[in-house]
Amino acid sequence: FPSHDRREKTGIIANFEYDPNRTALLAKLYHPTGDIGSKVSYILAPKGINIFDKLRSFSSEEKNVFLRQGDRTALCNFEAGDLVHAVENIPGKGALFARAAGTFCQVLQHDSKEYAKVRLPSGSQRLISLEAPATFGSVGAYPELAYNSRKAGRTRWLG
Repeated sequence: FPSHDRREKTGIIANFEYDPNRTALLAKLYHPTGDIGSKVSYILAPKGINIFDKLRSFSSEEKNVFLRQGDRTALCNFEAGDLVHAVENIPGKGALFARAAGTFCQVLQHDSKEYAKVRLPSGSQRLISLEAPATFGSVGAYPELAYNSRKAGRTRWLG
């Protein structure tokens, strides 16, 4: 979901697409209401979602929302221990942390009324604004990356 428009948005997963520049698949979202400029957008495919699943994006003003895998909202709506990905450091700047396949950040605690302590994939901890959006769950992995040919000659046989 584009971060410049903060209203509640709903998207339905139409397809998963391969991007040669990424280790994770992209999910193609169809927006039936057309509240975004185009009716189609792309996001990093979260782990555990399927085609025709409905994903939502909430504004930072909404509190106590029920989140499912792939839903996007501000860090203030996540509880301690939740796994998130595509975390923005500064709201509106775009996702900066946990964008590779299989990665995630963990919300550790809400330190004050302004910041949340988040454990990054590197193991370091960082204070991030509570208004910064993140996506619930971890990034899905591309299944073909797990293929093990067992010996060098087998990949030569494939051509």
